[in-house]
Amino acid sequence: MRRKRLGLVLCGAFAAAATAAVGAQNGQTRSFEVASVRLSVPTTPWSQRITPTRVDLTRTDLRQLLWLAFEIEPFCCRDRLVAPNWLPSVSVDIQATIPAGATRQQVPEMLRSLLMQRLGLRTHVETRPTNGYELVVGEGGMRMQEVPPVNELDKVFASDSSRRTPLSDRTEEMVNGPLRIIQIPLGQRMITERTMYEWTGTARKTRLIDAARMTMSELASLLAECTGGPVLDKTALTGVYKFTVELPYPAFVTQSPISAPNGAPSDPTGVSAVKAVEQLGLKMEPRRIPVDTIVVDQIQRVPSDN
Repeated sequence: MRRKRLGLVLCGAFAAAATAAVGAQNGQTRSFEVASVRLSVPTTPWSQRITPTRVDLTRTDLRQLLWLAFEIEPFCCRDRLVAPNWLPSVSVDIQATIPAGATRQQVPEMLRSLLMQRLGLRTHVETRPTNGYELVVGEGGMRMQEVPPVNELDKVFASDSSRRTPLSDRTEEMVNGPLRIIQIPLGQRMITERTMYEWTGTARKTRLIDAARMTMSELASLLAECTGGPVLDKTALTGVYKFTVELPYPAFVTQSPISAPNGAPSDPTGVSAVKAVEQLGLKMEPRRIPVDTIVVDQIQRVPSDN
């Protein structure tokens, strides 16, 4: 899954990126202070690092780069990008400096500007309705424990003989900040500057989510993976929460998107994302969501000279 985790993009920021893309093509955009774009050497290992001052992307294919630039989560919303089918066959290396006063959250905008300058990228936006859900608080109120945010990015976790003994431990620098990923048997522990949760696979091919601290936007992203379509966080819950929930495996794993316009998703395991969130005092309301789709009109295979 590591190759696909571009920027920890969360589903839901549909209109913002599209509107910014139009502004960029009209000359209203931020740019990197210095940037280099080159075709990748095929033997170079893939890597990605986005810090407050630098962007270093190695052997990133053009489709992944556009997902990052337009803030598209491929696990649920890859249909938001309509582009030539040859894009995954071309990979580039990008080294860039973020200008003083800018933040890493503005990296997608700067990437769009860079792609227009160096690869001749031209796009337009089409609004297309798609099946999705709004995550809201149920009538009886939420049934999760709100807890304080804690930064455990540097915490040393004791090894034990349980299934949670770490197999690997790495920290990736993402658009939204550092993400520590601890590989455990059958799953992963995910840690940010505020949150931490584990997911583990079960014998009946579901995922058990054990959230020590999770935001509703993080939960909405996990639910979007299950449904194969957008899930918008409309809960107005701004804290971090402790809970446990069992969810279906992601649609991109089962290859069977399960979102429905007028009903609950079904799953061969019998586990429903819609029913699961009801245990937390939440509700997934099906909607036809107008989604701004990015259509690529032009992009070059080879970047212009640095």
